[in-house]
Amino acid sequence: MSENYNLYSSAAREEGFFGQRLKVQHLRILAALARLKLVTKVADALAITQPAVSKQLAEMEHSLGIAIIVRERNRLFLTPAGKRLAQHAQAVLDQLKRAELELDAVRFGVSGDLRIGTVASLAAVMLPQAIATLKQNAPDVSVSVTEGHFRELLPKLLNGAIDIAIARTWHEQEIAGVAQRPLASEPLCVVADPGHPLARRDHLEWDEVTQWPWILPDQDSIARQELDAFFTRNGTRSPRNVITSLSLQLNLALLREMPVITLFPRSMTRPHIARGEMVELPIRVDALLFETRCFWRIGQDKSNATLNLLLRNLDELGANGG
Repeated sequence: MSENYNLYSSAAREEGFFGQRLKVQHLRILAALARLKLVTKVADALAITQPAVSKQLAEMEHSLGIAIIVRERNRLFLTPAGKRLAQHAQAVLDQLKRAELELDAVRFGVSGDLRIGTVASLAAVMLPQAIATLKQNAPDVSVSVTEGHFRELLPKLLNGAIDIAIARTWHEQEIAGVAQRPLASEPLCVVADPGHPLARRDHLEWDEVTQWPWILPDQDSIARQELDAFFTRNGTRSPRNVITSLSLQLNLALLREMPVITLFPRSMTRPHIARGEMVELPIRVDALLFETRCFWRIGQDKSNATLNLLLRNLDELGANGG
């Protein structure tokens, strides 16, 4: 699209692209291209046409006097300069989003109590950032957090004991009177203690992995049903030597104390693997995905400004891989 540009053209310096002609849409296109890779996906995400995307990319290159994209085999790739510019674009968009949230908090006078229910595995992952942003924008809000399994949180949500539930689910389930939306999805990993005999292996088959003790969800839970179906699809029976536990702390302790195997969301494994507390076993579980979803009573996001602000914080974290 653009070739042999000088680092910065005299036109860009004189007319001040950054100071006068840079548009928020330019930033959105750059950030979206870095994230989505394809112009078609960028156009769909921003609800504009592909020619409009190409036109604005060309405008930026012409004004800056530097190539920010390169075309290879009908695909566009960001140049090193384009990648740097996209990083700055995302940072500016994030700051604008924070400004919007702060102004909304002032405009609507966000205050009062917000009662959050969450599963233990998310309490230390996505929720701290969301609460920190909420308190920054609305310091008068009083936040309380309840941990529990989704089966325990749902009745509390329905009877008004909590305002929102955040949980990991296997797939969408329609619940009468409850609105929901996905925030993020991630794969599961099969993990064990570094001292487990299987931790030294380079390759494993499901038949041998299921012969060891496992920590699994409750027998009647949707998660357990999905796991049992997964084992069947892989030509093996479900583990028979099973400890049923929903306690994150207990599961971590059991990994240390005995040669047990379990499944963790990938985001949860990283800090433990970095500290040498667990290893990921070399066996693939591509078909198993955990989805993080939030649930609230229908209509509450319209009448509860504090809940609305938290939902927007969670959306932003999910979009940025929070």
